[in-house]
Amino acid sequence: MSSSPSTRRIGKWCAVGLLLAVIGLGVWMVVRFLLGGHYVRQAEEAMQKHHYAQALTAYEKALEYRSDSSDLHLATARSARLSGNYIKAQHHLTRCRELQNGVSEEQQFESYLLRAQAGEVEQVEKMLRPYLANEGPRTPLVLEALSRGYIAMYRPLWAWRCLSRWLELEPNNPEALFRRGIWFSFQSDTKRAKADYQRVLEIDPTRIDARLSLADILQSDNKIDEVVQQYEAVLKQDPSNARALKGLAQNYAEMRRVEEAHALLDRLPQEEQETADVYSIRGIIERRAQRFEKAEEYLRKALELEPHHRDACYNLMLCLQGEEEALELRERLEQIEKDEKRLIEITTQELSKSPNNADLLFELGQLYLRFRMNRRAEKW
Repeated sequence: MSSSPSTRRIGKWCAVGLLLAVIGLGVWMVVRFLLGGHYVRQAEEAMQKHHYAQALTAYEKALEYRSDSSDLHLATARSARLSGNYIKAQHHLTRCRELQNGVSEEQQFESYLLRAQAGEVEQVEKMLRPYLANEGPRTPLVLEALSRGYIAMYRPLWAWRCLSRWLELEPNNPEALFRRGIWFSFQSDTKRAKADYQRVLEIDPTRIDARLSLADILQSDNKIDEVVQQYEAVLKQDPSNARALKGLAQNYAEMRRVEEAHALLDRLPQEEQETADVYSIRGIIERRAQRFEKAEEYLRKALELEPHHRDACYNLMLCLQGEEEALELRERLEQIEKDEKRLIEITTQELSKSPNNADLLFELGQLYLRFRMNRRAEKW
């Protein structure tokens, strides 16, 4: 029995619909592949420039289109580790292992680097030592992870050895120069730290982290005009950079550019508005404008959140000159300065000599608690 014309038409339309669906699926697969490749290329370019946070963002975009790629999860893990996001790094390493149905040599190597960089250097040194004894393409990766791990564990001598060898192998590597600058800053050698940060910016003027670190050095030298230039340069590149917004606002306050300083802080996200740092900067702005009641209000809020906040304590003391509370604040400020000095002594000298001294570790944890650095306190 032959089918009716309407049935044949329905059949044709179904066939056309199926064909269109197949074509659409094919087009989507091609688009998916191309988009994934686009973001991978962006990430690889960022990695070559040592812009690790940018690389991480691009790799995560690529994973939206290639979520089943173990190699891509591994690359994302590396960019996360190098950008300091250890939780994401571990997540992507775990996903890589699941997709590979086991542990590959490359995945295991990246896992060792993650543990070393996070401070577990003693646990993985044995596994990484062959890459130092027999130098090859992986050696700079190992030296970088170890140097960062040693600094995190306050072992400056070992960190210095890794940094020195890394720079012998790659003398113009901006990341190696930046890490050595951090080491010099850690040792309070601001002159050589400044030179390294400036060299990084000569190689790559877009390195925001080096520019912010240079601003810190210039701030300690009280070179306000140069500090302002660095922060303004950062904000041209990244208008929402919280560290630059706060740093520039505080310097504008010192220059009595009151309204501009408040306007910068207003650009911060809401979660940043009610922090001790922002309250302290707003208090400084108001004190500079001689609006002492408003300044006192902000500075007290800062000290409620962080009783050991040095700037807030100092500026509130200035607001209350002649009052009995000012004497109490001076005593508190002296204690803060003692604690800061003791923190530097432990982290730059004593801990490297006695890394397993329980009393020293406990004292370090107590100091971090006073400064409301709870994660570091818990660690030590």
